[in-house]
Parts: sequence; C-alpha cells; structure tokens
Amino acid sequence: GKRLKATGFRRVVHKREDFFKRVNDRVFVNSVDVVVDNPPYTGKGMKERVLKALVKADVPFCLLLPLGVLHGAMVRETLDRRHVQCLIPRRCWVSKRGGAEVPFKYLVWLCYKLDLDRDLVLMPDT
Repeated sequence: GKRLKATGFRRVVHKREDFFKRVNDRVFVNSVDVVVDNPPYTGKGMKERVLKALVKADVPFCLLLPLGVLHGAMVRETLDRRHVQCLIPRRCWVSKRGGAEVPFKYLVWLCYKLDLDRDLVLMPDT
C-alpha cells in the first residue's frame, strides 16, 4: 500500500481483511477500480479461488503470480482470453517478513480487463 501511494495512487485500500468477504461486498467492489495484489501461492487451490472470485465480481486486476500459471488449464478456463494481458518483470525483489530482499525470477503480472496499450510487456530492470 505504501509503495502504491508513493507512486501517486490516491485511493489505496491495504488492510488485513478477509479478501473473499470483501470481493463479495457489492458496495465495496463498485468502489474499486482495480485490484493489484500478490496473492498467496502456497494454499491448495488459492490462486484459482482468488482468480474465480475476481472474475465473478467483474473486478479488473493485476496479480503477481508464478509464470507457470499461464500454462495451466485453470487460467485458460477461468479467464476470457480477450481480456488477458501480461507484464513480465525481468526480476522481482521479494522478502520474507523481517528478511532481506532477494531477487526472484519467473513471475508475471497477470492483468485482466485493464486495457493496457499492449498485451505483453517485457519490463526493464528498472
């Protein structure tokens, strides 16, 4: 949330709340322009649950996910391919709570209904 605000976004919601409750709250969803998130990867079926909830709520999103999700049937079955776009970072810096940041490769910003200028963007190092 702090990083988004620092780049100029004015309305940022970044709270520890139950995502699935919020995405089903129509008043809240109608106030959201886009969801930008790094959802948990490790929970069984969590990526699929998050994607399906966002599609059902008809919320545009940009999610940082392992690059391999693009090969999976789940993404192809869940998303309308006409609205899928990808930003591929050269590397991302990740850290565990309290740990030092380290480079992490093979991630993708999976974008949906964002109407970006291009469908695939290979992002620079900076």
